[in-house]
Amino acid sequence: MMLDYTHLEALLAVKQTGSFEGAAKELGMSPIGVSARIKKLETRMGVKLLTRKPTKPTKAGASLCEYAASVVDHEDQLLAELRASGLQSGHETKRLKIAITDDSLTCWFADALSTNQVDEDHPLLFDVTLSDLDHTIDLMRNGEVIAALTSSVEPVHGFKSYRLGDRSYKAVASPDFVETHFDRGVTSQTISQAHCIRHSSEDTYAFQWLEHQFGTNPKLLCTRLPKLQLMIEMCTAGSGWSVLPEPKIAEQFKDGSLVELIPDTPLIKTIHWHIAQSMIQPLADLTKSVRSGFPGLKDSD
Repeated sequence: MMLDYTHLEALLAVKQTGSFEGAAKELGMSPIGVSARIKKLETRMGVKLLTRKPTKPTKAGASLCEYAASVVDHEDQLLAELRASGLQSGHETKRLKIAITDDSLTCWFADALSTNQVDEDHPLLFDVTLSDLDHTIDLMRNGEVIAALTSSVEPVHGFKSYRLGDRSYKAVASPDFVETHFDRGVTSQTISQAHCIRHSSEDTYAFQWLEHQFGTNPKLLCTRLPKLQLMIEMCTAGSGWSVLPEPKIAEQFKDGSLVELIPDTPLIKTIHWHIAQSMIQPLADLTKSVRSGFPGLKDSD
């Protein structure tokens, strides 16, 4: 039976530090992420591996910890041999998982990542997941990321929240598309017959905008595109309508290739930066860059 070594690593870290919080700091994760790994390992083994009060291994957990420790020893020995032969760098890295949106990455978050200070002796690498603002909270709840941009006000247990500010999204299409499909006006009926372009199944901005305008969510004819730039290009080409971040379509508004379906009806999303408590200090520079780099930043605690 093959075991997931990341699960063993989490179990061993809890034993060595005496807590889920301590293990989270050691591994560069959230306590929820550590707990999730332990639960998966317990399910795989079919036995309890840790007691919770106090937090320590059960008899089965202690045996598995001994095995995990032997794996670590063998791995350290192997790495030492590889380094001696010049096949492996002497630097060890941590890959930290964060979740952001496509438009934030292309508009401003890339600068925050590039200015993040890195300790040369312990370099940090980021594993970036692109997700909808309304769904990154689920990634935190599941322990899949240690930080995220989200529309959720309340942070998940074990996370700290920083309010960044508001972001404007507009329902837009080309002038020809509007003239063709909405010659009788934009209504819940006419819009249900017009082609809509969404980012993914998680992208509910079109439905949120419709709810604000008409108090209803009519069935839509939708195409899903994984990249924001493709969505903009399709809308500009007259292939559909979409709800897009205002800063990314400023040029199209200026040259008239995109117009609002209903003037002055933006969908306003308040964005927050949530980060695991265990990672606040290690990623202090990143958080500072995120807060200062967000357009329209408002002071927060």
